[in-house]
Amino acid sequence: RLVMPVAGHLMPVAATSSIALVRTHERLEPRFLAVLLRSPVYRKWLSGHARGTTIQHLPIRTLRKLPVPVPALKVQHTVLDEHTKSGGDAMAVLARLLSRAANEPVAVWLETPLVAQLVSGMVAGEYARGMKGLVAAADALRSLIDRTKRLPDPASLESSDLWFRAWIVIAREAASALGDIASVPRGAGRLAVLGVALSRLREALHMIDGAEGPTVGRLNIFTQMMIRFAEEEVRAMQESITLDVGVVPAEVVVGAVSEVRLRLTNTSSVPLRNLCVETRPAVVAGRIPYLNDGETHDVPLTIQPRDGTQPLQIAVSWQASGLDGATVRGEAEVSLRVLSTREAVRSGDLGASPYIVGSPVDRQEMFFGRADVIDRIKRQLGASNHANVILLEGNRRTGKTSVLRQLGKADVLPGWIPVYCSLQDVEGDGAKAGVNTRNVFRLLARRTGWTLGDAGVETWFPGLPEREPGRPFKLAFRAALDRIFADGGAPFEAFEIYIAAAVEVASPRRILLMLDEFDKLQEGIDAGIMSPQVPENIRHLLQHQPGLSAIITGSRRLKRLREEYWSALFGLGYRVGISALPLDDARRLVTEPVEGRLGYLPQARDRLVELCAR
Repeated sequence: RLVMPVAGHLMPVAATSSIALVRTHERLEPRFLAVLLRSPVYRKWLSGHARGTTIQHLPIRTLRKLPVPVPALKVQHTVLDEHTKSGGDAMAVLARLLSRAANEPVAVWLETPLVAQLVSGMVAGEYARGMKGLVAAADALRSLIDRTKRLPDPASLESSDLWFRAWIVIAREAASALGDIASVPRGAGRLAVLGVALSRLREALHMIDGAEGPTVGRLNIFTQMMIRFAEEEVRAMQESITLDVGVVPAEVVVGAVSEVRLRLTNTSSVPLRNLCVETRPAVVAGRIPYLNDGETHDVPLTIQPRDGTQPLQIAVSWQASGLDGATVRGEAEVSLRVLSTREAVRSGDLGASPYIVGSPVDRQEMFFGRADVIDRIKRQLGASNHANVILLEGNRRTGKTSVLRQLGKADVLPGWIPVYCSLQDVEGDGAKAGVNTRNVFRLLARRTGWTLGDAGVETWFPGLPEREPGRPFKLAFRAALDRIFADGGAPFEAFEIYIAAAVEVASPRRILLMLDEFDKLQEGIDAGIMSPQVPENIRHLLQHQPGLSAIITGSRRLKRLREEYWSALFGLGYRVGISALPLDDARRLVTEPVEGRLGYLPQARDRLVELCAR
């Protein structure tokens, strides 16, 4: 019977045929040998020399060839002390002590458990490969960078230390690129980050080529492991390319020429280049230069099924290139249900028409195009503290009122309270065509007061008694309008006093008057019931109230109003023109609101789109 130190305690053991007893002489501390044999480099040596498949054995004659360093007992005890305190790689601690680099940060860092495993090639489990290994190695690299933030000046370094200075500078860039890499979703973004990191890691590896020293070899291995992890993740992303193939709509009518859309969705985590698609029967052959990850592209198919007794099967084959240039291929099959004419008629309830001719578009799902117009207006309103006048020009039925309605929706114009005023709503004179001065300013005051009230900003007329408690605001405001704009008064002065108070109460938000059908004022001027001074009055307000701006529209081009009293106002204006609807937006307007309910023959659809765009 023998006594063996196990986990700090003396335990009796008995040697059997499967146990080799190693005795040490007086110059070798048994505990030092035990921690040395547990270091990664020795574990790798022992596993590499073992024999057997189910149960591995290490022959005694092989074990006798194991080289064991025998430093001074003082050094052995120091290794034991440091290993007891921090664990890690005892062999690395010994190498550091023997190289007189006891205070070198990189040597201490190389002894930490994970780094020691990476350097020895003994890393296992979830950190053995791919993204998890890369994240763990990057975290370890950042810990080294934190330890070496205050590097000495290059002029004070020994020549043997300059290689480390160069390595750490490049490695810091790689660590920075890999920061939070796991939070970047798989896709082109992660590939780009990995590409930058790989470039820096390879450059760092080049910096230590030919360098000598006790730590350079292990740094070389650590860098190569990080490169391997990054390359494994890139390769895994490139190898998992999938393309989802569908068809919309899934039904066609026998004997009728129909157009369906072959819907291709890149469900991979990387983009595809030069995607080529063919179908059997030969309905289409097309090429898509670039399909981003998660992106969908529709390829139109024109077909005329002849057999209504069974579904129409279309085989789809595709070929593409990954970002690494490797070719990938795939096949899929889509099925179209073929309806008889009778079935098509019976299922043809289209429901209510989503198109309302002549009315402005309020619903967001029915508003197509004009994004460029809205963006220009938003930029102009946000360009300065005082936006003055925007002239929205265009022919009738081009969507000017619809644009104003969209601008009036919540959160479209942050910092503004849009007040929509259609001069079609002004009460007429009764005796003559057109509107008079009093009714115009009364409408502007009413729409401003009611809109601000809806926005939570309650205003009132200076000089009038306070509103009766409990009386609805809009009713009280309308009654006050009757007093302010009574016959014989000065309508512009009354509105000027009110709007100045309203701008002050609404601050810091600003008021945007959206004056639709503005050229209706010309009819009143022509009839002699509106003062030609009204355009000058409005110009005066806009110039002297920094919290007030206006958008003006009309049914004919406003720039044709060349009279002197109009030029005073329009000289302030920034013109935004509304022209024909772009073809892509017109196509969406024709097809999307009735998708799934109404199908077009290709020529009929294209003709409708062309007319709509005009």
